[in-house]
Amino acid sequence: MISLKLMLIAIGVFNVADYFFTLRALEAGFTEGNPFMDAIIYTSWFPAIKLLLIPCGLLAIWLVEDRLKPFSKHIILVALLVYAGLMVYHGRVVLPYLL
Repeated sequence: MISLKLMLIAIGVFNVADYFFTLRALEAGFTEGNPFMDAIIYTSWFPAIKLLLIPCGLLAIWLVEDRLKPFSKHIILVALLVYAGLMVYHGRVVLPYLL
């Protein structure tokens, strides 16, 4: 299995990339697909959650890695795979409209 720290770094990078892709996609006429984020997309909560809360959560997981249950790492892997899928979507569907 991929190391937890590598998964957390990748999720963090994907999260920041998703933030900027989302902003550009919205400018190009796309809509936000996540209903929770859609409700806050035009508020100060959106960057606060994407650029502060999520990275802080990832850091907290990093710091307690030795106390995580083995199953927790599988959940984090699922989150990584979801973000990877989102990056494929951004690359194949959104990016061509932004170039």
